[in-house]
Amino acid sequence: MKTIKLAPGERLVTNQLNRKGVLPQNIVDAARDIVANVRANGDAAVRDYCQRFDGVELQSFRLPQEQIDAALADIHSSGLREVPSYLRDRHRPGSDEYGVYKYPHDYPEGWVDQRYLPEGLERGAFWQPAGRGWEEWRVEQSERDRSGNAPK
Repeated sequence: MKTIKLAPGERLVTNQLNRKGVLPQNIVDAARDIVANVRANGDAAVRDYCQRFDGVELQSFRLPQEQIDAALADIHSSGLREVPSYLRDRHRPGSDEYGVYKYPHDYPEGWVDQRYLPEGLERGAFWQPAGRGWEEWRVEQSERDRSGNAPK
């Protein structure tokens, strides 16, 4: 593993990664074009990609204040929550005891029943799907996956 240390304010650039050939060039080019478009056109580009890729027309990027307040209240009242050990960095001393991470791509359905949130934080605690567009589709797919009826 290559460690790259950046000075405060320094940005990571592609040539620092030195990973030629890891991804097909057409994917690298497409990602580069998307990033350049977002840098040049800001919110308009993000809205366009949301529509094209997810079928969602964003009116605003702002969360309702009550959702922000609820998340902050939860943080202040709950204190620090621990990430499940099997999701933690495996390069730390003692990581042999973290438990087994089940990599979803190793399973036929591409999904595995595994806790990703800290104890005390349940699914849906902050995200309330709108019931339309991508969010509706995502909820349907999650329910399908958890039911055991995911395509193999």
